[in-house]
Amino acid sequence: MYNAAGTQILTLTGLRFDANLGILAHEKTSPQPIQVDAELNLGAQPLAPRDDDILHVLDYRKV
Repeated sequence: MYNAAGTQILTLTGLRFDANLGILAHEKTSPQPIQVDAELNLGAQPLAPRDDDILHVLDYRKV
């Protein structure tokens, strides 16, 4: 998502998946459904990338 100020914000809303997590032993043995909302604020960025070079865009592998 882009706003008028040129700040790039990547927003994930309602991302659902099963994950093995917890503290107790029985929580760790079976996947549990979880839902995640996250926002990654990249700060001031050009509104459009200057080219397709991976160095000039958000590299999702590093997030």
